Amino acid sequence: MRVGLLPASGSATRLRGIPKFCLPISNSQSLLEWHVIKMLSVCDEVRISTRKSWIPIVEQFNLPVKIYEIEPSTMSDALKKMTDGTESSCLIGMPDTYIAYSSENFYEKMSELDCDIAMASWECHPDLFGRVGQIDYIDTKVTEVVDKNFECKLDRMWGSLAFNISMNMLDDKLSHPGLQINEFINKDFNVQHVPCSGKYIDAGTIGGIKELYESLTLE
Repeated sequence: MRVGLLPASGSATRLRGIPKFCLPISNSQSLLEWHVIKMLSVCDEVRISTRKSWIPIVEQFNLPVKIYEIEPSTMSDALKKMTDGTESSCLIGMPDTYIAYSSENFYEKMSELDCDIAMASWECHPDLFGRVGQIDYIDTKVTEVVDKNFECKLDRMWGSLAFNISMNMLDDKLSHPGLQINEFINKDFNVQHVPCSGKYIDAGTIGGIKELYESLTLE
């Protein structure tokens, strides 16, 4: 079974506790709904982890998803708690992000790759250097991931993952699974990326929200 995983149980400290996933991107859709709809087109089931206080907010969206109450923890910990090892593939999304100027489904593109771990990648604009995980690669094969290094000038970044291996292999002490990709590469796992169109926007800051809404007015 292929499942979509959306960890939304952070503390949202950069936005003074406002859950980023509920930001509206249209009159009828939030960031969270945007991700769920894209995931449901390729996944058998979508699961969302969130804080106890935010469960009523998620429930208001009336989405066909499973909701897990997981208080703030590492992303890797939340992902492991949402899975039981029976999944054939897990697509991982970041519900506080948006891809502007693109109509393609990056979850679908990742699901088509035949590899152990797939990464959806985008052009890394200079304003994102040091704020994201950037990748080095040969064709579609990922050879290294550099996480949040202001000196890194690699031209592509990753923004979503697909694990076709057991999520039990995740180190739940790491803040997110991207920090473990180099370990998997060194163990000869097949890690590939699929280039995606559009611009990756992190709506987790005031600047990111401004960029999000500027992009929506241009689309």
